[in-house]
Amino acid sequence: MRLLTNTIQNSALTETLKTQVLTKFDTISYKGHSVIRITIPVQTEVSFLGEKAFTRKDSSTVEIQGRDLIAISKLFQK
Repeated sequence: MRLLTNTIQNSALTETLKTQVLTKFDTISYKGHSVIRITIPVQTEVSFLGEKAFTRKDSSTVEIQGRDLIAISKLFQK
């Protein structure tokens, strides 16, 4: 558990997302096994990993750039 939290803490995630993830991090028991559960809260802005942004396309996670990034960022505007 400590290794995973340290990895997240030292990652290139934006500070807001990093803090949110680390506060929604726990261990649950499932069928006699310990499972690490990480809950990703609803985001109010685009989050980055370093200089890169990603989105889900079907069952894959893909990097987005240019016009796709602009389109995604508009989803967060009110």
